[in-house]
Amino acid sequence: MARVTPLGRLIRIGVRKGVFEASRPWLITGGVAVGIRLLQRVARQGPDTVYSEDLAPGEAVVVRVLPPRKGRHRQRTGGA
Repeated sequence: MARVTPLGRLIRIGVRKGVFEASRPWLITGGVAVGIRLLQRVARQGPDTVYSEDLAPGEAVVVRVLPPRKGRHRQRTGGA
């Protein structure tokens, strides 16, 4: 379940009341909240961790890229 932050709540209310109900103060509040969210995203240090697990001695992680299945996508021919 997604965690709702106070900033996310301000964005949601600002868009709903500012755009759909034509409330200028809420539109400005939502715009400022979106700006703060973008600044937080830009200032973030490094990529997000998607998955983390401790490995016991002797365990390994294998990362591989599988080729796409044939017939799933047709290739462009480049012709006119």
